[in-house]
Amino acid sequence: MSKLFEILYALNQKSELSQRELAQTCQLSIGKVNTLIKEAEEKGYLSIDRVSMKHVYQVTEKGIEAIIEAYLAAKDDLKIRVQARNEVKVKTAVILAAGKRADFDVPVAFLKIDEETALIERTLRILFENEIENVVIVAGYKQEHFNDLVMKYPKIKILQNPAYQHSGTMKSLSVIEGVVKDDFLLLESDIIFETKAIKRLLAHPERDCMIITNESGSGDEALVEIRNNYLYNMTKDRHQLNKIDGEMIGLSKVSSDMFEKMMARFVDNRNPYLNYEYMLMDIGRKYRIGFERIGDLVWWEFDTRQQYDRFKKDIYRKLSHQEKVWHESEVKETVATVLEIATNEITEIGLVGGMTNTSYKVTIAGKNYIARIPGAGTDGMINRINEKANCVVANRLGLDAEIMYIDAYNGVKIANFIEGAETLTAAMTKREDVMEEVTRLFKILHHSGIQLQNDFDVFGEIEKYEQLIDEVNGFLFEDYQSTKERVVRLEAVLESLGRKHVACHNDTGAFNILRDENGRFYLIDWEYAGNNDPMWDLAAHALESEFDSGEEILLLQKYFEVEKIEEAEWLKFLIFQICQDFLWSIWTCIKEAKGNDFGTYGLDRYERAKVKLNELESKLKVKGMI
Repeated sequence: MSKLFEILYALNQKSELSQRELAQTCQLSIGKVNTLIKEAEEKGYLSIDRVSMKHVYQVTEKGIEAIIEAYLAAKDDLKIRVQARNEVKVKTAVILAAGKRADFDVPVAFLKIDEETALIERTLRILFENEIENVVIVAGYKQEHFNDLVMKYPKIKILQNPAYQHSGTMKSLSVIEGVVKDDFLLLESDIIFETKAIKRLLAHPERDCMIITNESGSGDEALVEIRNNYLYNMTKDRHQLNKIDGEMIGLSKVSSDMFEKMMARFVDNRNPYLNYEYMLMDIGRKYRIGFERIGDLVWWEFDTRQQYDRFKKDIYRKLSHQEKVWHESEVKETVATVLEIATNEITEIGLVGGMTNTSYKVTIAGKNYIARIPGAGTDGMINRINEKANCVVANRLGLDAEIMYIDAYNGVKIANFIEGAETLTAAMTKREDVMEEVTRLFKILHHSGIQLQNDFDVFGEIEKYEQLIDEVNGFLFEDYQSTKERVVRLEAVLESLGRKHVACHNDTGAFNILRDENGRFYLIDWEYAGNNDPMWDLAAHALESEFDSGEEILLLQKYFEVEKIEEAEWLKFLIFQICQDFLWSIWTCIKEAKGNDFGTYGLDRYERAKVKLNELESKLKVKGMI
């Protein structure tokens, strides 16, 4: 019978093992393995998914209980997996924030880490940047502070532990039962940590694991002991451990299966001060809990005023430096990988900036390049395959710097650095000489005769953006539906005016136009390029730089090389300005739902769209066009 449980244990650890591999692992013949697998299936210990010629084995709950009772009881060094290895992308985070600290008159999460940012906002930003879509915060002490967060971050849900003054963190965790049904990240609100901790935790193959780091010496450490590459014991009493392998810091990943087992045991709890980590370790006596060790992790805990003062005096500077180094290291690794060079060949790297993406100046063997790393939440809005094709066209027409590499799937792009480049400002674009150069760029593209492989249709984009808003549980403006109906009505007007379809850039703000040290102009960032009416590019350029009516007229005169602009072109120019303000206001809602903060940018564009819409509708009614 023990061989049967050896087979089950091996499959619990790695379900994709073949019968030949099982035979080698358990030192049995293939025939014997086959017989034992049939027996396990008959007893209900094992389910088998038979796909073509491949079998995938899953140990059932009955099988797991049998392994624990009949096999692991005598094997203290073996642990069962409560579930398969990480196959599900974690989209939810739970933050425990109910407790009160004697030294502070606000929840610790709202302590400022710099002049503008509270600890909780930094934590949320990191989560959103790592594609966490929902955050549940368990509050208690001065809950109203957390309620205010919901207005700014719509993906947050606030729950309450009313017994926070007389209970431990397991009580707070229990509040999420029935609300959180999938795997989740579990964080404590009183810690600050490097971004890489969340990335490493999410990437870890085990669905149940926690971050551990070097012993801090704070005097209140949750010390851990590791055996056979899993967490064996955890305690604040160092005398209970055979060896100290590190410290648990309050960042964990918990599977839905593990949480279910935790709650099943908590039903009979008679100790209100139980903390969740000890419940985890209790279950971990037989069930495997992984760990991700980051020995050099910079992190800090805010329990006392003394700790907070130490953070502001010393730790914050160290944390900021380490994050900068880590981000640059990631970029170095990415660039080295795609260009197939060693990282030490990259001699210099520096942040350039970006609104949608982040760009870095990278120096390799004395030559400078620009590396573009896509921003969080851009995948749904940008088709990278189309962008790559459009970049090739831009290069062929001499409109952009030479592209060295672009990935059509992850959006990483590396191009030659434009030496001495300056980005145009709104003030510069209003000069007549600059208008001549800018409109020359536009005409090269619009008159090229090239059809791009995709169309940019603002009304289709509006529908797509609405779907993305739904997916991230974001919010639109109060009168959005009625305003949308008025905007969509303009599509018929455009068609009656003679809508054209030529190659367009579609994001022609001054921030996407450069001038190099020799006076040459470039049109960069082709993420939104596609076939469209050329008036879109002109409207976008004027709108982003806030041209007055005289400057708008001059721009169109330069483009068309005429004194009098045709009425149809003027009307399309105005319609597209309204459509752009409306579309990019939705874009802002999506980005903010994913954790970015654009202040009043989105609302300002939305309100401007409505003002222009009122003006345009008056004109169209006079002409009998609506």
